[in-house]
Amino acid sequence: MTSSAGWLRSNILYDTLTEAPAPGSPLESVCAFVFVQRQKADFLKHKCLVQSCVVSENKEAVQELLDTLHIEMFPDVEVKKSEHSQVAKKIMERQLARGPELVHALK
Repeated sequence: MTSSAGWLRSNILYDTLTEAPAPGSPLESVCAFVFVQRQKADFLKHKCLVQSCVVSENKEAVQELLDTLHIEMFPDVEVKKSEHSQVAKKIMERQLARGPELVHALK
């Protein structure tokens, strides 16, 4: 789906569906991928339009609006960011509990 032909085929498939695919099916995965990629492209269009109007006086307000739009369009990003942070913290805590790692140079 990341090649030109794959992207074309997956979009044609997505656009011609008459009903939702079965949950957990490969078709549902294709549709989810196409939907998310289209959302990202739509967000980038908005971002480009907004940033073309940015001047130094309104830069912070515009960035705040873009951040809000991003969160609204991709609410899972913040959740995943938090989950990744928690996992990384647990890994570091486990490593610290085990003590320092000894590294030996290869000869």
